[in-house]
Amino acid sequence: CPIASENLNRHLQFIREEDFSFFRERKVFSWNYAFMDTADGILDNLGPNRETHVTVCEKLFYYSRDSFFQINHSIFDSLFKTIREYLLREKITFESILDLYCGVGFFGIILADYFKKVYFIEENKTSHKFLLKNIRKNGIVQKSKTFFQSGKKQGKW
Repeated sequence: CPIASENLNRHLQFIREEDFSFFRERKVFSWNYAFMDTADGILDNLGPNRETHVTVCEKLFYYSRDSFFQINHSIFDSLFKTIREYLLREKITFESILDLYCGVGFFGIILADYFKKVYFIEENKTSHKFLLKNIRKNGIVQKSKTFFQSGKKQGKW
């Protein structure tokens, strides 16, 4: 994958060459295999309830294989340095920011320091669970509003 980390791409190549033989030998034709690149290295064959965390721009983010988190770790610092420089240079004075399809809250949490209110919208139940945890862990509860929507069920602001 051109935007995934080198660690993820190396691990994927290893799985293709080595680990899939395990399944072929046992004539298993369907499986769920998940792995993530974390600060501690590759977490391999993750179960649905296993979580990890990473610190980006001095903000802490918890996530799991069933939530959405950005995979292009190598651009995080430069991306947000550029965004922060733009906000400071242009003296942006918006009252609020809307983080649509926010996953675990990555963009909204990092940019929360520059806005009075942050609105997060997410439809994945697991991502929303981690979003709420990340909002608490990063101390932006008072300026955050979350909205969860899944099918016909809607959450409240």
